[in-house]
Parts: sequence; C-alpha cells; structure tokens
Amino acid sequence: MTAPDGFWLSVDPGKTTGLATAHPGSDEPSAWEMPLEGALDWAWDWMSAYCGRGDVTVVCESYVIGPATLRKGGAGGTWSLRGLGALEWMARRNGHRFVEQRPAEAKAFGTDAKLRALGWWSPSDHARDALRHLLLARVADGEEGLAAAVLG
Repeated sequence: MTAPDGFWLSVDPGKTTGLATAHPGSDEPSAWEMPLEGALDWAWDWMSAYCGRGDVTVVCESYVIGPATLRKGGAGGTWSLRGLGALEWMARRNGHRFVEQRPAEAKAFGTDAKLRALGWWSPSDHARDALRHLLLARVADGEEGLAAAVLG
C-alpha cells in the first residue's frame, strides 16, 4: 500500500459526524466520530492549516432531502445538509478541492471486507462511513497502489 500524494479529509456529516484523514507519509488513515458542531470546528482548523495548498481534497457524503427526512420534521432531519453546506464553504474558502459522493456508492465500493483487508476497520459506524468515502475518492482519483490493493 502507498501513502496518498496529497492531504485528504473525508466527512460523513450528521448529528454524529464521522471524519477520516490521510496524508503523505502515512499508509493508514485516521478515523473517528464526534458531534457535528465539534467536527465543523475541527474541520475548519484542519482546512485552515493547509490553506492555499493545491494538494488538499475534502470528500463529503452528499445529502438528499427525501420523504423520510420530511417525516422526521424539524431540524433533526437536516443535520447532514447543514454540515455539508458548511464543509463545502470551508473547503472553497481555503482553496481546497471539494468532492461529494452518494452514500450508496461509497457503501457498495468500500465494503466492510475491503476496509478490514486494508486495515482500515473502525468500530464506529460514522467513522467507517467516512473511511468508505475516503477509499472511493482516492481510488477514483487514480491512486494505483490503493486501487491494486482493493481491486486485485
């Protein structure tokens, strides 16, 4: 496995937010979860630290308001949407590339078996979802060593 060429932040935004980071010099990403407000503060600090670099990518789970969201009612169903908007603004403000991915696409590609095989497993559902998005984005970006490891 190879370390990434650039700096990566992957976020599964929601009331409980999953985060994952990867950077040059480290073969394994870090992943954890925290409440949205703390995650946004942390993400702003992280993105600001790399402001203006051309090798930073922020990956977020996309969010669509559907019938289930509307049934939840109130602000409870919009945590993800609010987090996604804030993260996109932060990334663009700091000059970073911003990528959105559909949850189903990341889950289908970044299976539990692949995460375990890579040594990327996390017991946290939200952190694991952030890792799924990180994996999909890095392979889609053309990281050959990572692609070979998961695609054979």
